[in-house]
Amino acid sequence: MSWLLFLTQNDIIGIYSTNGDELVKYFYDAWGNFTTQIIDNGSELEYTKNELISRLNPFRYRSYCYDEETNLYYLNSRYYDPEVCRFINADDISTLDVTQIANNGLNLFAYCLNNPVNETDENGDIPNWLKWLLFGIGAVLVVAAVAVVTVASGGAALGVFGTIALGAAKGALIGATAGTVIGAVIGGATNDWSLDGIIDGALMGFGLGAIAGAVIGASISGAQIYKAANMWGSTTSRTSFQNMVYHFEKHVLREKHMYLGRNVIEYTKNAINFYNANSQFMKLTSSGNYIIRTLFNGKQVGGVFDLLGKIYSFFS
Repeated sequence: MSWLLFLTQNDIIGIYSTNGDELVKYFYDAWGNFTTQIIDNGSELEYTKNELISRLNPFRYRSYCYDEETNLYYLNSRYYDPEVCRFINADDISTLDVTQIANNGLNLFAYCLNNPVNETDENGDIPNWLKWLLFGIGAVLVVAAVAVVTVASGGAALGVFGTIALGAAKGALIGATAGTVIGAVIGGATNDWSLDGIIDGALMGFGLGAIAGAVIGASISGAQIYKAANMWGSTTSRTSFQNMVYHFEKHVLREKHMYLGRNVIEYTKNAINFYNANSQFMKLTSSGNYIIRTLFNGKQVGGVFDLLGKIYSFFS
């Protein structure tokens, strides 16, 4: 006979036959200690069979794998003893936090920071919200690093990598801020507005928001760079993207003409605006393209284009 597990809130609370007959029930406390109720349908044989099924099922509290012989749960990296509410061996020493002694910061055997009602731990290490918090801090550190580099260089122009990194940094800041607020609201609403629920939700939202924001910010910058590259013409030696990067690096980064555009996106937009404003002044060159030389933002600049406005160079 086949049987099915019934799962609710991460706990396996019952086993049913494919016909819908209840065979076994599990009852847990917050730490994972449980009692088993074998459903007796009036037959000693049925009772024995259901009891066997209950022992064959390894998935119990929070879907952890339960060892009948040792009465321990296996959490992928180490074993947890629900009777003493502790792991049987220590976590990695890198998780120590001497600033949080009152919150089990020095206890490498603690399960879910002694808060199993609000925390989960699928892997036997630090809680999920703390992982997301650390990831989020890492994403925000990128923001700080990019800001330091930008300030140290006097706001110098950014190439393709710098543009994407800056987009990721801005996204991380926005995502972390929004995620913290949304996470706090969700955490509070799902935990009867307890302080722990609000804080846990805010920390998880901070991490998730920072990571998601960084990815989205980088993706948006990448899409804008791709769109900008399509405005450039290609040559026999360079693709449109390579042509854009080559001229930006030459005329902006090396020659220090920052007013042409502080990144490849702005550089391309300025070139397009320059063409649209001065296309009536184009002169045919020996290469078959057209050159424009006139003032741009008070500076004498020039550009090479084709008749459709594809950019081949933008210089000063």
